[in-house]
Amino acid sequence: MDNIVKKVCKELGITQKELADKLDVSTAAISTWGKGDIPKMAELALKLMLENKDLKETEKSPCMPINVLNYLTTQGYQIIKYKNKSDGIGQTIKLTLFKGH
Repeated sequence: MDNIVKKVCKELGITQKELADKLDVSTAAISTWGKGDIPKMAELALKLMLENKDLKETEKSPCMPINVLNYLTTQGYQIIKYKNKSDGIGQTIKLTLFKGH
């Protein structure tokens, strides 16, 4: 299994301390996750950070990129509410997600 913590830090060009600050967790938690003991929601957050980085680099459409939606559905999430708001400067997309058991 790839070390997702190291991958996120490398891809985003940040330290584990900076990652801890971004996620509002302790550096001890990041260290534990880096050893493979990572909660599912933390792993999802890290994967979404990588996905977001990739999207920012390749996004060409004002619509929600389909690969984010595909990723969420492959992780068992269902989108139950979708709001899209543009203010002329940027775009805000708000999703309400549900994960079945």
